[in-house]
Amino acid sequence: MLVLVLALLGACSDDDGDGDPGDGSAGDATESSTSTTDGPSDTAEGGSDTAERDRGGTLVSVTFGVRSDAGGYDHEFEVTAEQVESADDPSSTWISCDAANVSSPELIPRAYVVTVIDRTRDQGLRTAGVEATEDVDGPGTYEARLQFSDSSGRYVEAEGELTIADDGRSGTFEGTDPGGDDVTGSYRCNV
Repeated sequence: MLVLVLALLGACSDDDGDGDPGDGSAGDATESSTSTTDGPSDTAEGGSDTAERDRGGTLVSVTFGVRSDAGGYDHEFEVTAEQVESADDPSSTWISCDAANVSSPELIPRAYVVTVIDRTRDQGLRTAGVEATEDVDGPGTYEARLQFSDSSGRYVEAEGELTIADDGRSGTFEGTDPGGDDVTGSYRCNV
């Protein structure tokens, strides 16, 4: 699960040498999909598409926001399942709420990962993701990592605490980036 999120968010780096981080051209190896699964994706292992393995409801969109006064960013964006399905470039758009059963507050023990990607955006956030770095056994507060990139090419990774709400589909993040700046985040998996 961590490898998938890191690969998705890491695709924002300029790994194809054209000066545009994560623009979906050669070298950006991600897949367009919506994920409404309540467990690890088997797509990366050659299995079925995650959208076909919906076990917990229909994921309509994911809303994500990140803020840091000292870091100089205050962004929020939402990506819909419709945008994912209509994307011209299959590596440009993705939403997932893995490990949460999106139609109930039930959480699956272990990993908890929320990812949003829209590399077609001209301004603001283009990728965002939060991942619990310890086992999750229900709503509550866990050690976590928040990662995001924006249209200016800035990539930020922050370590801190993720508080998963009682609904299991939303939460908040509080932590610090490598420069010591406070970073907050919030997300909602909309069904």
